Amino acid sequence: MPNSPRLAVLGSGRRAAACEAYPRQTELVGHVLDSQNWRDDDFVGFRCEQSFPLWRIGYCMQFDFAPR
Repeated sequence: MPNSPRLAVLGSGRRAAACEAYPRQTELVGHVLDSQNWRDDDFVGFRCEQSFPLWRIGYCMQFDFAPR
């Protein structure tokens, strides 16, 4: 594909989840965390962002969280 989607590490905390495309993203993340009594610092967010995704394309990512 000519343009790969951008993958960004957002960091921990609900404020890091803010997104221009979805103004209420921070509120949604906060609701999920609060409803499960989860701490913000226990999670790290990632965002795969593509301005104009191709129709019926799947983007696959693999994460390795093993210690170095």
